[in-house]
Amino acid sequence: MRGIERVHRKLPLRLPMLPIVARMGRDYRPGPRSGQSGSPEGQRKFTLLNPYTLLPVKPAPLNPSLHHAFCQEHRMKMLRKKLTAAVLATSASLFPVIASAQANNNAASATVARDVNGFRLGMTVDEARNLAGLEYIGGDQFEASTEGFQYNFGVTPLGRIYRVQSTQSLGRFDVDRSFVRTLKQRLTSKYGPPSSDNGDVFQWQLIEDVAKDDGTTAPFRTMWMSALIGGTASDRTLDITLIDFRILWADQASVNRTPRTAAEERLAF
Repeated sequence: MRGIERVHRKLPLRLPMLPIVARMGRDYRPGPRSGQSGSPEGQRKFTLLNPYTLLPVKPAPLNPSLHHAFCQEHRMKMLRKKLTAAVLATSASLFPVIASAQANNNAASATVARDVNGFRLGMTVDEARNLAGLEYIGGDQFEASTEGFQYNFGVTPLGRIYRVQSTQSLGRFDVDRSFVRTLKQRLTSKYGPPSSDNGDVFQWQLIEDVAKDDGTTAPFRTMWMSALIGGTASDRTLDITLIDFRILWADQASVNRTPRTAAEERLAF
């Protein structure tokens, strides 16, 4: 529906009434609209006007540093979401029948240490609460914050941690060779030599043959860790991810054992 409203201007001078084109409801008119593909005649450009002077208003210039910082922060958030989604998708698609045997304490490990600031793979949520207050955020995820650190945990159906993600704020500085060298030395001292390193990105991984429910066996990265420099130019961060799928698979198999047996006993033909 289209119409014309007349607006009276309360000014000292007698000015003609200003017509304002208004549209209410959904536009069902044929032809292209602004922002849609079509002929140049159907595409209109709109200019912001000062309501008092009716003169065009120039938009404020974009601050490049703020824009870059926002993009970096958004990129890191999306990266964490994608990582979590990938973890959930992988754990749902693979359900190894030998998971229980792979998740014992004597199993091989991609790293020497299996913790980040005391948050250890395989520890229970109650044990983790002795180190910091954990908040449940949905799904299999918990979060925690301590001074200078933010954590995200993946928890199995039996309440054990199989994934630790930490973000440590390092402040504002330039990442140079000296810092990267110090970082590598300290990481190696705790977790052992990385499987690969590329600049300020370090990775550890353990690849094992995993037997799936369909009887096939395939190599899979059952445990891995990554450490990299993230954040923005105004606040660099050290982002660490430590994950062991075998813990998740073992607890999934344990939870599934009883209902599976009950279902087998109910089978009738």
